[in-house]
Amino acid sequence: MLRKCVVHRRNGIPNDHTSNFQQYFSNPHRSSSPKLDLTYLTMKKFFSLLAIASIIAISNCTSIPENNDPILGIWVKNDANANSNKSGNSTREEWIFNDVYLGRYQTYTDANLTFYTDFKWSEDNGVYTITYSHEEVSDVVVSLEETNEPEILALENGTVFATRE
Repeated sequence: MLRKCVVHRRNGIPNDHTSNFQQYFSNPHRSSSPKLDLTYLTMKKFFSLLAIASIIAISNCTSIPENNDPILGIWVKNDANANSNKSGNSTREEWIFNDVYLGRYQTYTDANLTFYTDFKWSEDNGVYTITYSHEEVSDVVVSLEETNEPEILALENGTVFATRE
């Protein structure tokens, strides 16, 4: 025998499946009990607060070690020919060492910036290695001599590389 099925005109779903339709399209996180809804929202807030507290704790626990290396600061090298000849072009080289093992090398001609590049520096038993990021400038190994006034950076062969400004 054929069974008669009544169809709801508004959504085209049989009347005996209307409860399944409502259950299917209802919020999957929403329960029928208000107590369960409150527990869900409380746990969501708790885990959000826990995540924020964890991020703050991790970011506050990291610290940057203080670098008090004696090479920090500005070191210069002036062209010796420019000092004796007032009509010639004066050239000044400048190295700025900062505390995160990076620096800036700059060349000035007649007080105009003509060239600059960044460099990395490292120290090993009082010997400093300067590694330039620009390929046209060759890397340098120097040592700091603090006994002289002014302090000087000397090359491996003992010649003056730069003086502290």
